[in-house]
Amino acid sequence: LGTFKSVFVQKVKVPLEDLYNGSQGVEVKVRSNLWTRNCAAIRGGAFYINLYQAFIYSLPLLRTSRTLALVVASAIFHWALPKPATTTFQLNLQPGYKGGKTKLKYASNSYDQPEVVFELQEKRHPRYQRVHNDLHTTVTISTEDAKNGCNIDIKTLDSKVIKIRINSIKDPSQGTDLRIKGKGWPIRNAKAVQTADEMDHGDLVVHIRVRRKRGWSLSHECGD
Repeated sequence: LGTFKSVFVQKVKVPLEDLYNGSQGVEVKVRSNLWTRNCAAIRGGAFYINLYQAFIYSLPLLRTSRTLALVVASAIFHWALPKPATTTFQLNLQPGYKGGKTKLKYASNSYDQPEVVFELQEKRHPRYQRVHNDLHTTVTISTEDAKNGCNIDIKTLDSKVIKIRINSIKDPSQGTDLRIKGKGWPIRNAKAVQTADEMDHGDLVVHIRVRRKRGWSLSHECGD
């Protein structure tokens, strides 16, 4: 039975700041119900072992009542589906984990204790989007600031402030993009445990767009 097990797989949406900076003790609960236990058993192969056992135990009842044999087989099968020993897990997120690419696995060597895998997903952020190792953000400025140039303050995911000078934009209808080296996503080193500040980083890409209508909101604060 060692090669057969149940594998629970659950997607967990995590704020972008927590993936960037890392976060300890993020509490997550596993959804354990009849549907998820069946899916986990199919995924790991335990489903077929349970089915075989239910058939063997109910086989003698076929001589007396097929209905009774079916009821007993169904009860044995569902009773034998492995359940997680606990439904609450504490996730330790390291700086630089990426949504869609990082899986946290809680393995088990026991047939009756399933393996649990959490697939990290990124929650939508109001200002930032990760693209590979780069971070992208959009800043909206006025036509006057586009013509004369201006200074902007950008608050990063680790609550620091980056000051940027935007020079005069020749074609306001197109806007412009600025690339700031080393201010993007932390690049993890699998051989070392590092804080976000100790890691190499991708780039921060700032998309400058010009506000043409009154009442538009600014993505970041812009001043002289």
